[in-house]
Amino acid sequence: SGQGVGWEWGGRGWRRQGVGGLCCVGVGVRVGSCERAGGVLDFDAGLVGGLCGNAVTPETVEPLTMALWERANAQSAFDLAAATGQAQGIARALVSSLLEWDAVLTPTLARRPVAIGEISGCSDAPLDDFTRAGEFIAVTPRANLTGQPAISLPIAHGDDGLPVGVMLTGRPAGEGDLLALAAQLEQAAPWSARVSPVAAGS
Repeated sequence: SGQGVGWEWGGRGWRRQGVGGLCCVGVGVRVGSCERAGGVLDFDAGLVGGLCGNAVTPETVEPLTMALWERANAQSAFDLAAATGQAQGIARALVSSLLEWDAVLTPTLARRPVAIGEISGCSDAPLDDFTRAGEFIAVTPRANLTGQPAISLPIAHGDDGLPVGVMLTGRPAGEGDLLALAAQLEQAAPWSARVSPVAAGS
């Protein structure tokens, strides 16, 4: 058995004592709690360009891409180096603060799925869409930032009939342990034969 950590999430979501944590306990994992390290990373990057040979103009890219391109062009090389250093520092702090845990248990999404088109990047306020997207996927970018292995599991369904995903994030280079834990959770709460009421009604 190993150690896992749950992240409390208010509202209609699950908490550490919820289904994900109970499944971990059911397969012999000790579930504890910890404070999240670091703050919110205020870091934007517009990685767009002429990869397809097209100029970046309002006619060739979506409004959000254009807004990020303009923001990126307004930054200097010094700004880029400072932001990269900040990101690397936060990543190191996150990883070192969680090394005592074999896995970190969080929701996959910070809120329930949104309606199609609610976050499009093509509105008159594309950077507002970008902010809303960040609030929606607030948990998953941490693994992108730190490079840690992570896996999302459809543990249950919500009252709206849509899956509730939980994400396990492992230690650096800990893919084997993470996949083993995920397999144990799938055996404890199998989902392959479970059909969402939304899909069943279609």
